[in-house]
Amino acid sequence: MPSVYPAKVQFEVQCSCNGLEVMYLELSNNENMKKCFVLFVSALILFASCGPKPYYKTAQGKKKQKYYNAIQFGQKERPKMDFK
Repeated sequence: MPSVYPAKVQFEVQCSCNGLEVMYLELSNNENMKKCFVLFVSALILFASCGPKPYYKTAQGKKKQKYYNAIQFGQKERPKMDFK
């Protein structure tokens, strides 16, 4: 039964660079990865910070929180319910 896979072929590559050049190439790839990672993380932080503001930090949310805290904790002077 003939083999479906092609015969294994080996290639010999002549390299004219020394060990220092190989280390430089490895370092430059590592530095590129670091730069990409830093850019990715900074973009992620930037886009995460541009989200909507929480309701309790808005002006209307602060008024409601003040009103309901006054009711809950029994203050004698209650603020007006001027929110809708």
